[in-house]
Amino acid sequence: MRVAVPTEDETRIAPHTGRCRGFAIYVIEGEQAKKLEYRTYQSPHYAHEHGRFGEGQSGNDCTHGHHGDSGHSHRGLLDCVADCDVFLATGMGPRLVSDLQAHGLKVMFTLESDIAQAMDALARGQLVENPGGSACHRH
Repeated sequence: MRVAVPTEDETRIAPHTGRCRGFAIYVIEGEQAKKLEYRTYQSPHYAHEHGRFGEGQSGNDCTHGHHGDSGHSHRGLLDCVADCDVFLATGMGPRLVSDLQAHGLKVMFTLESDIAQAMDALARGQLVENPGGSACHRH
């Protein structure tokens, strides 16, 4: 099972999924979690807030669709984690939850902020989920 975790620093789970800088990708085999890679991701939210690029431009390894005629798109984020089975976060908006689920990912929320601890608990079947994690929505 492949798990994507939004992060700012590859150590802690990002507090706001839509503004994360990348994804730690783990594989779980048996009761072991192993980090496979880190995928950089430049959301337009982060970039615009920090003056990184203008309207319509995208980021490093994974691009993010932006506002257009159809409105806000999570296309780049979805493309970045398309090969994963689970998306583990501390919170995100309900539209992103719906989009991830529509693309076949199981969305899980946790109160744990340390990625390694969360992944070890998930691998052992001991992760405490936080069903209120989808309450974040500031768009």
